[in-house]
Amino acid sequence: MKAGSIDVVPHSALTTALVDELRELFDRQYLADFGEWDPGQPYGYAPHDVHLIARAGTDIVGHVGWARRRIAAGSAEVDIAEVG
Repeated sequence: MKAGSIDVVPHSALTTALVDELRELFDRQYLADFGEWDPGQPYGYAPHDVHLIARAGTDIVGHVGWARRRIAAGSAEVDIAEVG
């Protein structure tokens, strides 16, 4: 993996090791305010369709995920990307 990379990871491709790395990231950010990371908490992980994982070398330094949602817009239904 190259330095300064952004990995695009489909949700179905998340490995246990990658989830553990994300847990470390979320705990560094939120442990003092929210306690240990819990996959059910909105500040951490939600089952997104796609994850963007920013790395500095091999360390995860950022994450954003999005999920496809269908919403009503007037009389039409449209797909949107919900970002978390």
